[in-house]
Amino acid sequence: MRRRTREGVDFYRRDKYTEDNIRKGITSMREKKQHTPLRISRGVWTVVVGMGLSLSSVFCSGIGYAETTPDMSEQMTALIDAVPTAKDKNKETDKEKKKKETPYERLLADASKEEKPVPIRDNDTIADLVATLQPLAPLSKEDAKTIAAWDSVVIAPLTKEDINIGGIYRGMSGKQLIARFGLPQKRQKKDRLVTWTYEQPNQSFHCELRMTRNGKEEDALVEAMTLTKGQDIDIGRKIHLNMPTEQLLCTFGVPHNVLRDVKANVYYIIYEQADTDLIFAVAERRIQRVAFMPARYPYHNEQAVTRREERVERDFSLMGYSLGDELVKRQYNMWKSKLHRGSYTVWLYGDYGVLVNAKGNVERIFLLTNSGYTSRGVTLGYRLSTVLALYGQPEFVVWGKKDEGVDVYYYHHPILSSAYLAIVIKRETQRVDDVIVTAMPLVRLQDQLARYGLP
Repeated sequence: MRRRTREGVDFYRRDKYTEDNIRKGITSMREKKQHTPLRISRGVWTVVVGMGLSLSSVFCSGIGYAETTPDMSEQMTALIDAVPTAKDKNKETDKEKKKKETPYERLLADASKEEKPVPIRDNDTIADLVATLQPLAPLSKEDAKTIAAWDSVVIAPLTKEDINIGGIYRGMSGKQLIARFGLPQKRQKKDRLVTWTYEQPNQSFHCELRMTRNGKEEDALVEAMTLTKGQDIDIGRKIHLNMPTEQLLCTFGVPHNVLRDVKANVYYIIYEQADTDLIFAVAERRIQRVAFMPARYPYHNEQAVTRREERVERDFSLMGYSLGDELVKRQYNMWKSKLHRGSYTVWLYGDYGVLVNAKGNVERIFLLTNSGYTSRGVTLGYRLSTVLALYGQPEFVVWGKKDEGVDVYYYHHPILSSAYLAIVIKRETQRVDDVIVTAMPLVRLQDQLARYGLP
């Protein structure tokens, strides 16, 4: 079995399953799943100002598209476990092979052979019924105090001074830009816009300036700026390229909007202030590029969250799916396995899974790796303090009974009475172990497969 790592990249994975820990069979899929590398060229992105912008026109001109999920690195160091030789494999009996399989692997093997539904156990039926009929208890005052003590990340409100790259703001003159970075290496003029490109060994960026009435470039005003290289250039609150996404969120707070390039699996985390968008392109769980420009579609969001305690409908969507949606098979990300659980079907993709009822409607979406994010940027492996900084106190909490167990923080849907965003926290590490959008409370919380709706 191969386990992939990369120096400097915190790629969150479950611990490798062992014979003594067979309930973590889901890990086998996470560890063995193949990725298609995501290639991001170092070419200059084109920022088109004064016309409708799309994700591809601003950020994706140099991004390759992955058929499934990106490998998040081109230079990986393979840690290869000892693999038995062909002779040793021939000596293994069928019983020995069966012992080495986890229940989850056997389930996948059965699913690949036939399409017969896996019978649902009576205990599962009773647990599901109880979870449906028994409402969650509201957060008590004692629990609220306990959670407040963990809410340690303090984020100041965003101001227009925070929307800058290298000290350059929208509306600055060409003279001020020259005083800061010198003369550009390239100039290109088109209509009332002029593009200044700066190309140096340690930094690369370009600015769009709008000409004024006198027609002088040095008096033109900065309209947009895109930074593609330069880890020593400050962005807003001293954020830099290649910083982890979690650090960005803990510094800037709740994003104005989060968008996803579904083909390349690149996320765009947007902050807006004074009609200007500051857009971070995130891949490999790190900041790859950044730009600012006038606020407009698709980056501007009319229903943006203004306070972390707010709950809006988009908070309860995940990986492009919302509760009640009809399942649409994604052409750009083919499903890996299809499992049956009574009248339910579980579709497992590379980075996430979807539980669908007999009518074909989505009832649960869950993350399998930290290559996917919620609408506020949360993913697997984040600290509890980061979750609280972005979502505030939950409406409900179900505490685990063991130190090595998990707690579940429920954020309630503003319209659907029994729908939740469930963030599962590992008690031992105080980090996110699961992110699940569900149409009903979870059952058997300490059982990871049961949380996903698997038998």
